[in-house]
Amino acid sequence: MLQIENLHYQYADGANLSFPDWCLDRGENCLLLGESGSGKSTLLHLLAGLLTPQRGTITVADQQLNTLQGRQLDRFRGRHIGLVYQRLHLVPALSVEQNLELARYLAGLPQHPSHVARVLEPLGIMEKRRRRPAELSQGEAQRVAIARALINEPAVVLADEPTSALDDRNCGRVAELLIQQCAQHNASLIVATHDRRLTDRFHRQQRLEMTA
Repeated sequence: MLQIENLHYQYADGANLSFPDWCLDRGENCLLLGESGSGKSTLLHLLAGLLTPQRGTITVADQQLNTLQGRQLDRFRGRHIGLVYQRLHLVPALSVEQNLELARYLAGLPQHPSHVARVLEPLGIMEKRRRRPAELSQGEAQRVAIARALINEPAVVLADEPTSALDDRNCGRVAELLIQQCAQHNASLIVATHDRRLTDRFHRQQRLEMTA
């Protein structure tokens, strides 16, 4: 479960953002819409614990994020929150398998080849596990990023503009993969985007308005 209440964030340049109260049940999907500057990426960074709000509370998997700090927050994020970004941030010197094992290591979780196989096989890229990111196609690399977000069995997966740089065909594929894989893992999915091609794929949608 994810819930936000009375949430406000202010940037150093004075831009002040406030967000409506809402909650998401485990396994539920939501599309986060809004124009540039409406706070979509800021909200995702707040939900991930990468930013700290000036006011309000964020609850993920029954844990209030503002009560955690430092390594404790890092471990919680690694275990309960999966992140997928437009820029995939795969470590180029590591193989696909090693990138996924790194995600478990950073979360303080045990590592075993079965964990890698569990997320790569449904995505159809198990045979790529020893390849490095530069040896993958764009679509394969995107699937690895999805696998990395899911390998620790998170309660919530947050995706920031995951399709904006893709053509129509690949946009549909990535959106369907995110929805299907989160459903299989019973993870809540929040996709922040201005890509209107996704609106027909999500029944629940939350629009952010400019408040700064």
